[in-house]
Amino acid sequence: MALETYSLQPYDANQLLRVARALAGPVLTGNVTLDTRFLDANNVPQRARWLWIGSSGNITYVKYDGSTQLLKNAVAGIWHPIHAIQINSSGTTATDMVWGS
Repeated sequence: MALETYSLQPYDANQLLRVARALAGPVLTGNVTLDTRFLDANNVPQRARWLWIGSSGNITYVKYDGSTQLLKNAVAGIWHPIHAIQINSSGTTATDMVWGS
């Protein structure tokens, strides 16, 4: 029996309803530095689709359109489907965060 392979489309922030890509989980990951854009290993700005929370708390993040959103009481230990470009220090009480795209 041969294994089936699937080719996932690259993530497109303008098409957030692509279920197959959203269910694939994070591919690129990086540590969160507050008040700094998410960057990959080559210092290229990234758009995060997921956020891992190590310790529960509030999260203030910048969305793709530049607006700011507050997520209260984010639970620790899971990947949250948060579409962001940066986590702000003001209003953020959660710690040990990792972004994924």
